Amino acid sequence: MDQQLLIRGLGGQGILVSTKLIGAAATKAGLFALHYAAYSGEVRGGWIECTLTVSDEPIHLPPTVSRSENCIVMHPAAFDMMAARLRPGGLFMVNSSLVERRDYPLDGRVVEIPATEIGEEIGHEMAGTMAALGAYVELTGFLKLDLVMDALANVIPPHRANLIEIDRKALTAGAEFARAKVSVPA
Repeated sequence: MDQQLLIRGLGGQGILVSTKLIGAAATKAGLFALHYAAYSGEVRGGWIECTLTVSDEPIHLPPTVSRSENCIVMHPAAFDMMAARLRPGGLFMVNSSLVERRDYPLDGRVVEIPATEIGEEIGHEMAGTMAALGAYVELTGFLKLDLVMDALANVIPPHRANLIEIDRKALTAGAEFARAKVSVPA
């Protein structure tokens, strides 16, 4: 089993934490995970892209993934690059709160999630990436949501511990959105 995930958006959206969270949950499940982040030089607001590879065998790949079966677009500026990197038949998730384009890749499963709106409803717009992550976990089914939530305390930095409960709510809301709006594989 190999699972790759690419998430791209802006600094401050929780992109880095979200992929670290999935990696931590995967290792708790006895899997191997390899995480890589690339970002521009701005302190806040520059682009960020995180790549995560998860496998049931040791990973002997370079830390970047040129094409992925799972892409999450959190900001409009990430759309073109992510659409070009989706593998045929892959999952293409779009934060429909911010991304208005609808010229999706033709050979993929597209899921629009109002991630930023979900985060705002929960009380923190930055929780939008966690909502998208909850939907991703639900749609792919390769990890249990409870396992991801259990990993939060190990991934969220101490100075952000006050956001753990908001992140739990966002993960749950994203998973519930996916269950209610999208046909989820059994």
